[in-house]
Amino acid sequence: MPPAEPGMSDRTTPRAWRVPVLIGLALFVGYLLLCVSHTLGRKEPTGLLAEQPGILWFGTWEMFTLRDGGNKAVTARAHIDGSFQDVDLEALFPTRWESGPRYQRTAWRVPYLGQMLAYSTCQRLPEARAVEISKVTWWKEIGRADLEPPPDAKTEVLLVWPCHETPELPLGRRL
Repeated sequence: MPPAEPGMSDRTTPRAWRVPVLIGLALFVGYLLLCVSHTLGRKEPTGLLAEQPGILWFGTWEMFTLRDGGNKAVTARAHIDGSFQDVDLEALFPTRWESGPRYQRTAWRVPYLGQMLAYSTCQRLPEARAVEISKVTWWKEIGRADLEPPPDAKTEVLLVWPCHETPELPLGRRL
């Protein structure tokens, strides 16, 4: 084994780089802590963070990281023969993903997709005069996987769609 050069130790980081690397590491850890505090604390960004929301992207990127404390379900009622009647959306739209029916993923989050769900329901129920789309939410209990909402679940009407109307369809672009 050759003898160590004067001023060099067994460390792999050269002496001139030690302080800048430690400062960079401390700044990176501080950035990640800022991202975690905004992600888990659900705080609204202020100042520069509100103007540039992409600043927190690297540390707040969500894939499967956040737990949701509540369940959500999308329900529909159709106005048939003078009264609203419950509609079995799963029978009308049988496509399912692992997380549940496909129509539940975004119908409550994006107004346009809720309109398309109501319009499609109208098309599949020709006797319907209007369709009401609602979001039902309830809290999860540890150790239980409730797929059906309990009687005390909170229901919020998202939209009432008259069946004689057609939503604005995307025009798209030919490639």
